[in-house]
Amino acid sequence: MTQGIKRKSFKVKIPVSVLQINLFSGILDLFDLKIVGARNVAQQYWCMGCKSDLNTALIWVIKDQAKITDREKYKDFFELLKTPDVKASKPQGMFLGATLELCYGVLSLAESLEVSDSIPYKTADQWWQYCVLEYADGTLNNVGHRRTKREIEAGIREMVRELKAKINPFDSETDPHQFNLIEAAMRMGSHLSSDNNDAKAEKRFFREKYWKSYLSAVQGLKSGIRADSSLKAVYINDFGGFVAIMEGKREVRIFEGVTV
Repeated sequence: MTQGIKRKSFKVKIPVSVLQINLFSGILDLFDLKIVGARNVAQQYWCMGCKSDLNTALIWVIKDQAKITDREKYKDFFELLKTPDVKASKPQGMFLGATLELCYGVLSLAESLEVSDSIPYKTADQWWQYCVLEYADGTLNNVGHRRTKREIEAGIREMVRELKAKINPFDSETDPHQFNLIEAAMRMGSHLSSDNNDAKAEKRFFREKYWKSYLSAVQGLKSGIRADSSLKAVYINDFGGFVAIMEGKREVRIFEGVTV
């Protein structure tokens, strides 16, 4: 009988103010539904792993949003940030955090430019939750997709190239909320000949604080790819088994598929 990989758990003191932010309700429920609906043990572990990765990534969002700086009071929290799993999730966490900040920035700019009616979201938290759910669902839907480290890096580079060229990299059908975010950011952040001095200043601030931070976070996703050069890809085969593609295209079965 195949044993699952045990993940180390931590009891960490989190500031009450963080719990009051209430940004994360419902996001991880998607993973629970996917786990229950999984066809076999391999898919269950894939979903559980994705949920754990997202959970650790959100820790970085918590840190930034709650502005946790008291290392003595929250010593256990800062120790958690040093653990391998959480450290590895930082690029993903920074991307999710930059997405949240971009939601804030777009809504703030829309209010300043008096075009709030053009945005179909009332709060940045709500918009961000929808974006994260899309991001999470996309991660879950990668089950069975054999993508190498080189392919993932190429995808990130292409996304950065498109963003810099003012091309929306998201699909309006599959990722409508992220698509809307980038469309609004590019449209409202662009300079217009009719802009007065106040509008120019607002847009300049938006581009410097929010847009550039988002671009930087997207570029940073490359550092979150496993640095182990011997690991080329991990996927789930037709029998529901985890398989790792190692150096020289050698396949290593992590565990066999078992139908449930």
